[in-house]
Amino acid sequence: MNSEQILISIVIATYNSEATLEAAIQSVLDQQFKDYELIIIDGNSSDNTIGIIKKYEHGIKYWISEPDAGIYDAWNKGLKATQGKWVCFLGSDDMFLSGALSAYSEFLIANSELDYVSSRVELFWEKKGVNQTRVIGDKWNWNVFKRKMNVAHVGSMHNRKIYDRYGNYNTNYKIASDYELLLRIGNKLNAGFIKTVTVKMRFGGVSTKQIFKTLKETRDIKLFYNYTNVLFIYLDYFYFFSRSSTKRFLNWLGLI
Repeated sequence: MNSEQILISIVIATYNSEATLEAAIQSVLDQQFKDYELIIIDGNSSDNTIGIIKKYEHGIKYWISEPDAGIYDAWNKGLKATQGKWVCFLGSDDMFLSGALSAYSEFLIANSELDYVSSRVELFWEKKGVNQTRVIGDKWNWNVFKRKMNVAHVGSMHNRKIYDRYGNYNTNYKIASDYELLLRIGNKLNAGFIKTVTVKMRFGGVSTKQIFKTLKETRDIKLFYNYTNVLFIYLDYFYFFSRSSTKRFLNWLGLI
């Protein structure tokens, strides 16, 4: 398969991901759609992550393991190794659902002029021994997006022309650089959406564990681009900060 034939490049960034990585890789290899390449960028893991990568090396186009400056540094390294027309990022603790790449490929081929395509995502977690799920991800809408990240970034597809035009991920941001890149493009983003749930996303990633840092970083990004009134930016920040604080307090009390 040469580079002109590759439709989708899948990048997985890892660091000490032995507990979840195998399921993530297997979810890619099990796809019926095969016009893809799998890239894994590891941040010099000290657990058995490398052993798992080597176990599935036959299905991995390229992988490296070396220290990095965080997930977006790893993503930028992954971008350099990709050859596909479309690039997506799968978390090392997330999984593609069966038929996900087929659903995406049909849409991408029919809408090749788009810059970005997202889908719905099933968020899952366990609480008090009971499995919980919730579907997230809405259609990209500029008036909503300039105030908050309303699309599900995991598993979404990025036409590589946006990186040629607008650059890679800003590693100065450690949690919300995916939001910053799309905000950098602004209302010129030509985005598509498929209603299909394509990915199972494990609740508890860095943006969740460090929610207040995420809110601050997102606020600073919006202030930098200043697409909306500064007052609205701070009102949004305090609203989401208060809501998150309340939810955490109620959860601590065992009320939710």
